[in-house]
Amino acid sequence: MPKNTITHNQNEENEKPKLKLELANKELVNQNEMNEARFRMVVSSATEGIILQYKSGEIAIWNPAAERIFGLTKAEVLGQTSTSRHWETYREDGTHLPAEEHPSMHTLASGEACHDVILKVVRDDNTYSWVSIDTNPVFLNDQSRQPDAVAITVQDITKQKETASELLVNQERYKKAQVIGHVGNWEYD
Repeated sequence: MPKNTITHNQNEENEKPKLKLELANKELVNQNEMNEARFRMVVSSATEGIILQYKSGEIAIWNPAAERIFGLTKAEVLGQTSTSRHWETYREDGTHLPAEEHPSMHTLASGEACHDVILKVVRDDNTYSWVSIDTNPVFLNDQSRQPDAVAITVQDITKQKETASELLVNQERYKKAQVIGHVGNWEYD
């Protein structure tokens, strides 16, 4: 009887480290799941479009704001690249921006971030958005010279562009009215 008791106690002692390891692994899995849920919550609730594009050009993350800005669902975009679909994108001067020159492709090729790139994006239904795009390289390996991915944020600035355009039109009207009315304006110091 004592011999079995010792064996039983030894088995319990041998199992304790295994149980501790299992509990630690479960805790890590739970923490990872919670972190993943938090990440998804932040990305999905952001008002800016958040996009992750791998070095292959494949789009891996496309949040609801990106859907709204570009007029394309996540299902339509995930797995696509900047060059695999026809993106109607224009510079501020009205010239067409080829997909190969998109800020994300520049960042993937050079490893350099792009900031405040203003583009006009025409949706499939011929409506458009003016956007300000920022891109930042993502390096998974510190010794890597080429980015493994690019993180892209897109801010819809359509209202700001329309307001600025209306302001210019109104300023021109004001100047014409001054000429027609033979009046001027001055500042008093």
